[in-house]
Amino acid sequence: MKSMTKRTMKRAIAGFAICAMASMTTACLFPGGGETDPTAPPGWEVGGDNQPAIEAIFVGGHLGNYLDCPDDGYSEPGGSSDEPSSSRDADFAACEPSEDGDESNCGGPLNCEQAQITIKLVNNGDAKALGLSIERIALTDANGAVVATLPLIAAIDTASGEAFDGELAAGAEVTLRLDYQGPTDIEQFLPSQSRWDGSAILELTFGADNHPNVVIETKAVSVLPSVVT
Repeated sequence: MKSMTKRTMKRAIAGFAICAMASMTTACLFPGGGETDPTAPPGWEVGGDNQPAIEAIFVGGHLGNYLDCPDDGYSEPGGSSDEPSSSRDADFAACEPSEDGDESNCGGPLNCEQAQITIKLVNNGDAKALGLSIERIALTDANGAVVATLPLIAAIDTASGEAFDGELAAGAEVTLRLDYQGPTDIEQFLPSQSRWDGSAILELTFGADNHPNVVIETKAVSVLPSVVT
């Protein structure tokens, strides 16, 4: 095995110290994991220089609310809940024009909010990360088992408002807003959770062309509260 240079060893020790002090919402992968990591790209070398080192940090997020637009949320065939999505329609007053005919308040559904997560990615290495992408957004149960994979809709660079291009220079960081398809009814996947205010922990997997996968667990994210008129 190739010996580490003093520079590389110092960087690795400092990196692991920072990662050890971080919370469960931070995932770190430093050069050196390639021998046992099946996601490591060709040429990934233990203790090697000129490699990216990606850190992922959970900032915040929610599971959305699909009460008034159930087709926009994620569900699996054959899934059912104690109460159909349309059964609470009577609790929401119909939109009616005012006496002068003003229909400005008759917009779209009140309870139709896309699920979102905000993540910060940091490249602590000395080479650009290429092809960074979100490989999986997994809904997990209390034991950490994956109960559903939620589809990603878009990954937006919050600084530019544009889709993330998948590149992150050495020493740089980017904050991403992940728009994804949250569960239409969380009870379908987690029976102990209420569809109106349930919560869950998500497991996010990030891939790259020149870096092993990075996996991070979020803090509990919740269904957005419904608006009753």
